Amino acid sequence: MAAKQSDETRASELRTIAKVCERVPEHPAGSFHEAVQCVYFIHMIAQIESGGNSISLGRIDQVLYPFYKMDLDKGLVTPQKAKELMSLLYLKTNELWNVLEEAYIPGGEGTEGKTTQNVTVGGLGIDGEDATNDLSYIAMEAYADVRTVQPNFGVRLSRKSPEDFFLKAVEYAKDGVLLHFFNDDAIIASLVDAGHTLSDARDYGIVGCLEPNAQGKTFGSTFAVQFNGAKCLELALADGVDNIFGYLSGVETGDPAGFQSFEDVWNGYDKQISHFIGQMVRGITCLDDAIAKLVPSPFASAMIDGPVEKGMDLTKGGAIYNSTGVQFMGFSNTADSLYAVQKVVFEDKKFAIGDLAAWLANDWMDNEDKQKYLSTRVAKYGNDLDEADAMAIKVADHFCKILSDHKNFRGGAFWPGIFSVGFHITMGAFTGASADGRYAGDVLGNGITPSNGVTLNGPTAIMNSVAKLPLKRIYNGTNLNMRFQGETIISENLMNLVKVYFEKGGVQVQFNMVDTQTLRLAQKAPDRYRDLIVRISGYSGTFVDLSDIAQEEIISRSIFEI
Repeated sequence: MAAKQSDETRASELRTIAKVCERVPEHPAGSFHEAVQCVYFIHMIAQIESGGNSISLGRIDQVLYPFYKMDLDKGLVTPQKAKELMSLLYLKTNELWNVLEEAYIPGGEGTEGKTTQNVTVGGLGIDGEDATNDLSYIAMEAYADVRTVQPNFGVRLSRKSPEDFFLKAVEYAKDGVLLHFFNDDAIIASLVDAGHTLSDARDYGIVGCLEPNAQGKTFGSTFAVQFNGAKCLELALADGVDNIFGYLSGVETGDPAGFQSFEDVWNGYDKQISHFIGQMVRGITCLDDAIAKLVPSPFASAMIDGPVEKGMDLTKGGAIYNSTGVQFMGFSNTADSLYAVQKVVFEDKKFAIGDLAAWLANDWMDNEDKQKYLSTRVAKYGNDLDEADAMAIKVADHFCKILSDHKNFRGGAFWPGIFSVGFHITMGAFTGASADGRYAGDVLGNGITPSNGVTLNGPTAIMNSVAKLPLKRIYNGTNLNMRFQGETIISENLMNLVKVYFEKGGVQVQFNMVDTQTLRLAQKAPDRYRDLIVRISGYSGTFVDLSDIAQEEIISRSIFEI
């Protein structure tokens, strides 16, 4: 191509590309440019080998910084050139597309969520000191410049993070750049609790949407299972009958009209959860066994610690750390519904449990006044009300405990997570009415975020409620979505909001900074808003390509000011 190029500047670029690609990855990278190209080649090959969901680039600033510093000292690279190369790397990740998942997994919203390649910058080093470097800023600025849907971009923050780095990330978020914020102090403690060494926990990268893993040492099947907890409660209040399809689907836990106490309701819920977790374990074991036998990953196995030393492919348990992620769907609905049953039925004795079960089975038909009461007159998780938040804590603790009793095919643990990608929409369509006042088929709560429309006490109350949860035990990650009027926020105020939330133990938060008027205009004139990217759950997508239901769900999210 260079030989045919009349523009000498472009010809020189092409010769450089040829020289770099002739060298890596066969030989060790000898320059920053070669290192960036090598990372992309290795990343692409791993994607091709496995089918490519959530294979992530990890701590790109730590991996590439030694090459950047070497070339900078020699005068071979400038910060501007490094930013250009990082931007090009991000653009290349958008060329990777998971065709099989596009065709066969319709549950996620937005095609962009089918690869979720995460890049992570900032945070602590393995020595416990801040590892933020010049490339951390450059990598983040490059992402802000191109604003691509892929890669997903995570910013690690700790008490030792530079104030200007924290503020710069917040300013980008305020400007609509879709960043995740991760709390090192909470996540590192969580990974140690999960069995990691302290140094490995400190060197975590983010996988896919928001799942923390020790980079280079882990086969974490982080997005393996989407588990509908709200459906389990539906079955518990219907003696195992599916209210959408009308047949016995769960285990028979008794006619709810005979329940004498809230404990009877909880026991029914516990039996449904335990039954379906057992079904999940058996199913995923069969799947993992088939994968290990039929589609091993020799290339990926050669790229991480463990498989070579053990002589064992990573699909069989060769990695140092092995986990399987199980995401709880409808978390806020489950917590709010259980609290409503406890409070309204058994404490206040306003309704009978048999009547409530019948209203749910009939989707509130002719009982809309009861639906309105339960949706508007009963305390909800997310308002910093201890009585409602206590039920959310109970639901999360219970989920973590049930999963901890099982091991996966590769000898690792099932890690609980509370994030939903787009499955809170799909699974909501197959979930009957719930005691929090939700109608059958409505969307479920998104991750650990409170249900839409119930947060009456502002953003600090939401964060206080979330911080009460047993986040340390939710090893596979959580997503908290917040929506603000970006142009009206003072950056320091937003930074302080995140900082105090993290000091209270919050793990992760992400923002949409787009007003309702803009979203409505995009619905009416999609061709004018092709570049409008929104945060869906733990990933982003182009707004105009989402389904009507997904667009309305994003519009219905509470919008706050600080």
